[in-house]
Amino acid sequence: MDTVLKEGSITKKAKTIILDITKVAVFLGVIFLVINISFYYADSNKYIYNRYLGDIDIAYAPKLLGKSDFSLRYYINFWGFPYVYIGLSFWVVAICFWFTFLMMKKMQITITDKRVRGKTYFGRSVDLPMDSISAVGSSWFNGIAVSTSSGKVSFLFIENSKGIRELLCQLLIDRQGKTQSVIPDKSNADELKKYKELFDSGIITQEEFDAKKKQLLNL
Repeated sequence: MDTVLKEGSITKKAKTIILDITKVAVFLGVIFLVINISFYYADSNKYIYNRYLGDIDIAYAPKLLGKSDFSLRYYINFWGFPYVYIGLSFWVVAICFWFTFLMMKKMQITITDKRVRGKTYFGRSVDLPMDSISAVGSSWFNGIAVSTSSGKVSFLFIENSKGIRELLCQLLIDRQGKTQSVIPDKSNADELKKYKELFDSGIITQEEFDAKKKQLLNL
């Protein structure tokens, strides 16, 4: 059974900031759309039109509205004011941040003695054996990047990401040290081969060969 060494998930602060920006962007979008509507329906933007007389200022002929051949019109149409585009831009920002929140709200990482598992974008589960991890680094937005032979997996906005990254690096260093201690270098292997030939020839005893073998292999 795996032993859990460290866990981390997306920080509450990151969630709060993303949601607050979303709310502010929606609010500002509504404000600018209301401003645009107020300018559009303002009296200064209205006039009365008659197909025979043309444009008639509404301030001078208010009673003509609704009578035959007279109709209310606007000097500038609704999309002619810039405030509508500013408002829509804020709504686009709100949608982007809301999408970001949905994408990363379930993000988490768990480090065990045998693997790295967790959830990345949109709650997609990942399970990476420790032996398959080749490198660990930092990523954008207080994140952790775990590299394997099949690609890189990023965990963003992770609480205590520095501590988790340092633990992963130490595990990789320990694994590399164990691998190097198991595999003897070439010179030791050659020397061991020579002692094996001496043993086979009867020049040294089994005890002497075993002692030298343990010495060369650091057993």
